[in-house]
Amino acid sequence: MDALKLIFFSLLTHFAIGALVPLLLISVEEMGTMFFRLISILSIILLACAFWAHPFMEITFAIPFVAASPHEGQVVTLLATSIFFLVLTIFLLNRGGSIFVTLAILAGLAAMAKLPLAFSNATAVPIWMAAGSFMSAALLLGSVLGTMITGHWYLVNRKLTMRPLRMATWVFIGIAALRTIFVIATVAGLAGSSQTALAETAKSLLDFSMPGILFWARVGFGLAIPLVFGWMIWSSVKVRNTQSATGILYATIVMILVGEAFAKYLYLFTGIPV
Repeated sequence: MDALKLIFFSLLTHFAIGALVPLLLISVEEMGTMFFRLISILSIILLACAFWAHPFMEITFAIPFVAASPHEGQVVTLLATSIFFLVLTIFLLNRGGSIFVTLAILAGLAAMAKLPLAFSNATAVPIWMAAGSFMSAALLLGSVLGTMITGHWYLVNRKLTMRPLRMATWVFIGIAALRTIFVIATVAGLAGSSQTALAETAKSLLDFSMPGILFWARVGFGLAIPLVFGWMIWSSVKVRNTQSATGILYATIVMILVGEAFAKYLYLFTGIPV
């Protein structure tokens, strides 16, 4: 299994699933059907590119949440299910499309919960901890992408109220804060673990030497700077400066992408889900 391909696969699927979350808080009537279809099509393209990366030895389908089924197959099946619901969203948006968006998100998050098990390194870290890390990463990456596209939509429809962008911004800031708390709690909890090897690995992340340097870079680029940018975005939104908010969101996406790439690398080679 190629490590770079697996990281690439993880990041693309995170973007694809998380970008759908803002759609749950924004009405079709306010944003228009084109916005919902654009996000759905973008998510399908991102998932297709993730499959194209071909991170697993072979792509097979398997029944989800059955212990005997291979984890890679379960991930593929759940993501394919998400694509199916997104296609239904595109063509049946006026006939309960929001329900299909919800189902696509649930299938995608279930895939994210299973994805850590597809990584080759088995660790003593509880699976719920790894699953929580991957799901929160998907929500963070996707929410900032969805918020950025929402900001762009004010160039398409100048009659929009500020409510959609305010909602999307608060969702992003809230998820970024929760992701930060999760990472801090994970490292602190594992550093105090009774399992000596696991505790030593977690403590090594706090040193200013490898792999600690990568961890602090991950915290700086992927958590601290995005939180500062989140405050700047909200300040721009409050004064109805959508262009400034969108520009800051571009930079925020880059920062979070770098941080989450470091996080996946650290999980691959240390087993600590940060």
